[in-house]
Amino acid sequence: IKLLLHSSKKTYRFIVMTTGFTENDVILNPIKTINTLANTSTNIESLLNSFQHLMTPYLSHVPLLDQSADYKNKLVYIRGMIQNISDPILYSSTVSIKHTATTEVRTIPVMYGDSYTPPESWNILETSGATVAKHANESTLINCTPVPNETQWCKLEWLKQQNTLTQPIQVVAFTNTSQLLINHVYLFYGVISDENSTETLHCLFFKEVTLESPLNRGNFDTSKTFLLKIREKLFDQLLFCVAGDKLAAEYLLFNLISRNYARFDVTQLGKFSLNLIHVASNTSQLISFLLPQLLERFLFLPLSLSHLNEKPFLPKKDYSSEQLITGCLQLVDSTFILIDETKMENGRLTAAGVAALAALTELINAQCVYYDFTYHRLPFNTDTPILVLTEGDKSLLPATAVVPLLPSGHPSYRPELTKSDLEDIRKYLTIVRTMDYNLDIELQEKVQEDWVEMRKEDKQLTADDLTRLLTTARYLSLSRGDCHLLKETWDEIKLFERERMSRLKCVK
Repeated sequence: IKLLLHSSKKTYRFIVMTTGFTENDVILNPIKTINTLANTSTNIESLLNSFQHLMTPYLSHVPLLDQSADYKNKLVYIRGMIQNISDPILYSSTVSIKHTATTEVRTIPVMYGDSYTPPESWNILETSGATVAKHANESTLINCTPVPNETQWCKLEWLKQQNTLTQPIQVVAFTNTSQLLINHVYLFYGVISDENSTETLHCLFFKEVTLESPLNRGNFDTSKTFLLKIREKLFDQLLFCVAGDKLAAEYLLFNLISRNYARFDVTQLGKFSLNLIHVASNTSQLISFLLPQLLERFLFLPLSLSHLNEKPFLPKKDYSSEQLITGCLQLVDSTFILIDETKMENGRLTAAGVAALAALTELINAQCVYYDFTYHRLPFNTDTPILVLTEGDKSLLPATAVVPLLPSGHPSYRPELTKSDLEDIRKYLTIVRTMDYNLDIELQEKVQEDWVEMRKEDKQLTADDLTRLLTTARYLSLSRGDCHLLKETWDEIKLFERERMSRLKCVK
């Protein structure tokens, strides 16, 4: 079909390829469509690639799997996190059938169901072992779950867009399975073909999705002036939570927008965990109330004895069922963790409690969780900002920065936030967290010169102190909408660190 579009200057010609398949063929009768495509090729990869090509124009029309509706043999999709991937299993990708009257033989793909019943007047041909082996392929069974620790507002936004999974489901994938990774989030398009349940999705196509805010940021003002305005509203909220301590509020803001932007062996650039000490119980309550309203994913860990001793922290392989039993530290990236040590009481940690503390320490130091496979531990890298609240002088856990809380007059009331303010803050946090950032040559020389002078004044300063200075300077810049470090920002962050260290000396 040739379409001619005329303008005053040029003529544009588009050639539209017709396939003979309609939207209804793809969405309402995907199995029939695949069977028709199989007349030209029974190779599974090329067959699914052909179907994906047909499906692409209609992706936005494919319905989300609603497990209360009848979607048997229809194309649906789900959005979820891969919780476990089982070992590949062999299956027969095709079956040959013969017409009883005409003796015509056809080869039919059968990877999208648990069983196959031939049409009337057709019989399944018996095949030799060699033929079965020729048509044998590998499939992979995946346990897919709703994205863990999504906050209530985030879930509601995804539901509005019909883009979330409400309960676990099994997915069978047939091609490109090496691209699938545990703890990553994907859209799976496929067919529910089980006769008695809707628990297994036979995947025809998948793609990984990014974990950004469900809010539309297309019309969000990213000018520095507007970002500073939103920063001020967020800062006032944080300031209220930390009883008017401006230094603590600044470091808490850095913590909220931190992310691991690069990883080299055991070094994570951008990592910024924060420990607030001398925290009163009401401060803990205020922070744990505010943050889930602002963040997409939030995990609250009250560090009580019962929580440490009894709650499963690390995922563990169950070899009897060949399943990975999840733990609370099986997370998707950008999940913010609040660890509340003010809930700690006197008592004895069991072996499980000691292991839980060790797992949290490894997570903070290396941004890595070691899954328990009984005979060995398998590391899974993660990107999780962590905030630890401590009532006393010292935490049980390490941190990039420790800030003693110094209340300076608690505001009498929390600054009011409108619905629009909340949405702006949520978008602001996502935007500044992912902005590009550069350290110009001129500022690099300034940093080196200042570091030499700082080392002359204090011989105990280490490379970790320089890393923390550069990391906090990065987040102070980004929080203000600056994509590169300014001299005044560098000077300001040095003052922040000097005040923080001064407070710590008073504690010691």
